[in-house]
Amino acid sequence: VEMYWRGRYRQVYVYFLYALFALLVVYFGCRFNLSPLPIGLGCWRRIGATDLVLLNQAILPAVIFVTLSALAGAQSVVHGKVLSLEVRYAIERQYDCGSGWRTCVSYIGVVLVVGLCMATFWMLQLQRALSFFHSPFVIPLLQASWIFWTILSGIITFEEFSDMPAVDIGGFVISVV
Repeated sequence: VEMYWRGRYRQVYVYFLYALFALLVVYFGCRFNLSPLPIGLGCWRRIGATDLVLLNQAILPAVIFVTLSALAGAQSVVHGKVLSLEVRYAIERQYDCGSGWRTCVSYIGVVLVVGLCMATFWMLQLQRALSFFHSPFVIPLLQASWIFWTILSGIITFEEFSDMPAVDIGGFVISVV
């Protein structure tokens, strides 16, 4: 029963990330009439040279853009760790992954493809952020956001703090904030 709830909690976190990503895309699009993604979406147009003046006048567009980018970057790290754990598990079990070798290989393939897509999106967004916003401002924002989402994903997905005392967790949370 305990493992069921832990798995359920992880699923809720993944759904939360998808919902947050969609919400930020919609908010950015509606607020600035621009697409924060590398492609134009619906009535939102791609970010052009004339839009850069608007985007650099406020902090909010950069924070939303960076958060969208860092969410994908953090998930690429999570997929990389899941991939390494699955490959290790498959090798230790001599490719006996429960329901068969093909299922195991196809699952590893899906994790690999999704992880590569997330990493590619992260790299594209990094490049776009550097071209849209001032570098001295956006580089620390990108890295801090990526680190925050990676830590949060690791805590929830892999239960990395399960053995840590409450005092240490409190100190860690205060230091991250």
